[in-house]
Amino acid sequence: MLSGNFMGIGFGGEKAQKTPVTKAIRGAVVNIAEYLECSMVDKDSCMDKYKVMEAKRRAKDKDSISLDE
Repeated sequence: MLSGNFMGIGFGGEKAQKTPVTKAIRGAVVNIAEYLECSMVDKDSCMDKYKVMEAKRRAKDKDSISLDE
């Protein structure tokens, strides 16, 4: 078993696997790995999924700020 600490966030061991931060990090790593596999290996229609996700993220970010014109 591997355990340690990165930037103040502990990982490894039974307790660390159940924390919300560790779950979020694991989820992010899984999403990154899936995106890289799609974009570098598969290179097919799976990229459509990521284009839609990116468009939604950009729209949400744009809606979250208000610029005076």
